[in-house]
Amino acid sequence: MAPKALVNKINNVTIFTSPKCSCRSVSDFAWEVAKLSEIRNREKVNIIVFRNPFNRLISGFLNKYVEHTKYVDDAKRKNPRVDLHSFENFLGELSSNGLKLIDKLHFTSQISAYKRRTFDLVFNSEDLEPLQNYINSMFLTSVEMPFRVNKYGAKNLGESPSAAAADSLPCDPWKLDAGRLLELIKSKQTPAYSDFYNPSLKAIAKAFYHDDFSFLTACLDRGLIDSGFHERLTTI
Repeated sequence: MAPKALVNKINNVTIFTSPKCSCRSVSDFAWEVAKLSEIRNREKVNIIVFRNPFNRLISGFLNKYVEHTKYVDDAKRKNPRVDLHSFENFLGELSSNGLKLIDKLHFTSQISAYKRRTFDLVFNSEDLEPLQNYINSMFLTSVEMPFRVNKYGAKNLGESPSAAAADSLPCDPWKLDAGRLLELIKSKQTPAYSDFYNPSLKAIAKAFYHDDFSFLTACLDRGLIDSGFHERLTTI
């Protein structure tokens, strides 16, 4: 069962989200629409807000294991020898032991809680304007989707930095320790998410989130998403 905060209902429209997939923004938005709208939708519609698994994984690592310490502390209480100081080591732990020491809430696959659900629409959590427009059009509202970021602000996603900026960044960011990464985050110099993956790390992420990638392929086959949408959510 997914936590109730991740499932938002507006009459017969249900929006399903996952941690690290703009769940709070979507929840706040849905609550405002439900509060303002007087329209009753007669047909049931199931919507899932999905995030590129590669982006979600590095975003979760930077937020929960670099910007915070409680998750590292939790892991060390279970195994004092665990080493999660770099993204490379973090993925090594996932590959070897799964979620035994890693926070389950933020790193479990997005589809795991919803395997018995069927969906009518899929939206990209990294581009919520289409969802905003769809819901506002349905309920004749004009609510703006809130954009939530952590205290250090938004990070880079798929775009690499300019050539000048790239020259000042360290090579192989997947090897950087948490302290150095935090310095980069605070100074707004976080490498692009795509730069954190070499081929072997990409293979680990793809294997770990096999169910999510399979779900997206099934959505493509069913015609719920087009090839461009599928590519945005499955490549980095």
